[in-house]
Order: sequence, then C-alpha cells, then structure tokens
Amino acid sequence: MKKNKSKKNHKVNRYNGRNVYGQRCIAKTVTLEKETALEQYLDILDDVEAHKRKGETLEYTVFSPGFTKEELEELNGAIERVMAFRARMNNTNFLTAELKTA
Repeated sequence: MKKNKSKKNHKVNRYNGRNVYGQRCIAKTVTLEKETALEQYLDILDDVEAHKRKGETLEYTVFSPGFTKEELEELNGAIERVMAFRARMNNTNFLTAELKTA
C-alpha cells in the first residue's frame, strides 16, 4: 500500500531564485545572531558588492529572531551609518535601511 505524503513537504517557494520583481537572481537567507549581527551584515554587503561587480543579481532575506525592539533600533542605526558611508565612497545616493520585527 502506498503512503500518502503530506503536500506541505512538497511545496516549493515560487520566488526561490527570483527577486521581488520576478527577475532571476541568486536568493540567499541569513539568520542574524545577536553577538555577530553587525559583522554578518557587513559580510552580506561585501557579498552583494562582489556579485554586483560580476553582473549578477543577488537578494538576501534576513531574519532577526530573538532581538528586542531596542536592539533592532541600535542595529538599524549602525547599519544605516555603514551604508551611508559606503554610498558616499561610491558616489551614490542613500535613503534609508531598516530591519523590522515580524
């Protein structure tokens, strides 16, 4: 007798390998840890810039479980300063960056 497998096990994210606009990209997911969150974010930025130089599109999904609202605000401030600095180095505009709790 054949067992019926759950459909949940066979679901595939239809956006995997595509960005929010439906264009082909490399999709990566990162879960931030409290102790190394800023370093992880800097690694993400380096990876994005390396793929940009190659002409590849890269999209990250970042999860931040276990962070309090205050900790996320501190991290957002640090990230925003780093991104503004990098934007000035590359002569590009920078508006804002924000991590939100789900």
